Amino acid sequence: MNHDVTALKASEAKREELARIVSHDLKNPLYAIQMASQVLQAKIDNYMETGNKRKIEHYAEVIKTSAAHCLGLIKDILDVPRTEK
Repeated sequence: MNHDVTALKASEAKREELARIVSHDLKNPLYAIQMASQVLQAKIDNYMETGNKRKIEHYAEVIKTSAAHCLGLIKDILDVPRTEK
């Protein structure tokens, strides 16, 4: 029985470490990507000619949408340890 508790504690420690790594190494850069794409969209008229505007807007939207999707996945991963307690 003591071995089961020890293994459970070790498993929980590994999950918490993974959550810290995911939070720091993945979530923060994705927030930066999302913010940069929002700035790009807001300032597009100042940065590019009208002829290139549609392409830039499209790619900025793809960046923003992809980053939001990844952040949602990461938040779900981080919520798993909380739901298992």
